[in-house]
Amino acid sequence: MIPMRSLPLATADALGSVLTRQTVYVFPPLGQFDPNCVRLVTQGRDPATAVACLLGFFKLVCADGYEQVVRASDVDGVWLDEVYVSGAFVRRQLRALRADSEPAATMDDFYVLLSVLLCNLPRVRGSNLNRDWFQNRVNDLVELFPGVSEPPPVPLYGEEQADAISNFGEQWPNTRAALCHALLRSRFEGPMQQVQEYVSVGWRFAGMKHVHLILEFLRGRNSWAFLKAYQRLGADGPYMKLLHLPEAATAMRKHLGLHVAAAYALAVLEDENWLQYKGVPRDEAEEAVLSKISAIKRMGLGAPPKDGRAAPAAVAGGDGDDDGDSRGVDVAAAGEPAATAAATAP
Repeated sequence: MIPMRSLPLATADALGSVLTRQTVYVFPPLGQFDPNCVRLVTQGRDPATAVACLLGFFKLVCADGYEQVVRASDVDGVWLDEVYVSGAFVRRQLRALRADSEPAATMDDFYVLLSVLLCNLPRVRGSNLNRDWFQNRVNDLVELFPGVSEPPPVPLYGEEQADAISNFGEQWPNTRAALCHALLRSRFEGPMQQVQEYVSVGWRFAGMKHVHLILEFLRGRNSWAFLKAYQRLGADGPYMKLLHLPEAATAMRKHLGLHVAAAYALAVLEDENWLQYKGVPRDEAEEAVLSKISAIKRMGLGAPPKDGRAAPAAVAGGDGDDDGDSRGVDVAAAGEPAATAAATAP
């Protein structure tokens, strides 16, 4: 392997004690790309290789977006150390893994793996990426990419690899946000358009599981101090953009999760096409969750309760928003069904 991107000597000396290096495998262009590279992840068990391949695969299919990722990595203080991957290196690695006798991988194998890696990226480390999670992803993706060389293994890669990918996203939030933003906003054709659509739906649906957190938060504090910030974010990767909130730079991941849930709920409700999303509430239990989200929005917007009662006086949220018109709203008065979980204090 040949290093491709190196720091100027003076910069390296000045920042050597600050920057963390993250290897990025740089593969030949798509016309020369060997899809057998997927075996480095599916047959290997090295966490560092999984992250290096994810970043390298993204650079391969979205070069312009990758430049955004590089700029964001500078903000995070992580150096993306690009290393060229030759065909000889891949062959040596596959022989070492005893994977050189596997059926020759196809580009459909590549798109399946890339999709799963991208779905893995925003998930919290250790967040139940179990066999069922992989099985569901594989079932969906084999329908989209039926030309796989063989039925993909389940799980597609190991637990340590999955945690390494999640940890990369948690540790470098600006870098992760830039990658997600680039994928959502890029214009693709052919198979990559299918990857983009599948992954973006997965990211949206993943946000739904966190909505209950904001219900608990509202019950405990009746605070909506960040409403205006959510509205300003728009629909451009709504919950990813929240990584720029102050909580993202601290260890206050639980608090950030509350903001993420609220932003996601607002994004869903304000998108007139939300019913077209796969995984959107379609049964009674999920409709009940949607009803709660709708009540949250009414409270956040300061809408009068359905029964006409006046909203109570504002409650100081203490969340860093000094706008004078943020309101504390009684959950019951706003038509919000009582939360069943215990209240959480931020």
